[in-house]
Amino acid sequence: MDDLIIQRSDGTPTYNFTVVVDDATMGITTVIAGGVSLNLGVMGLVIEAASRSYNVVIPRDATVGVPPEYGEMVLQNSLSLLARISSVQELIDIWS
Repeated sequence: MDDLIIQRSDGTPTYNFTVVVDDATMGITTVIAGGVSLNLGVMGLVIEAASRSYNVVIPRDATVGVPPEYGEMVLQNSLSLLARISSVQELIDIWS
């Protein structure tokens, strides 16, 4: 079985390995996952980042699931095993 590659409509892959190389050479260790859907976007990002040994932080108030109850369950029961669940204000407080 080959690797699953999700392609854009123009045929280019949605993920580019050179990004990981760039991140590693720049010393990036933490990924913040926000502004995208818990139903698909955040889940894929968290799994990919965690599998590459990045620390992952998800600001609860910067993501959304549809329906909202589903999103909360995904955060509590799945993503919290791979990422730190936080808030936007907590991130602002840490990095300001």
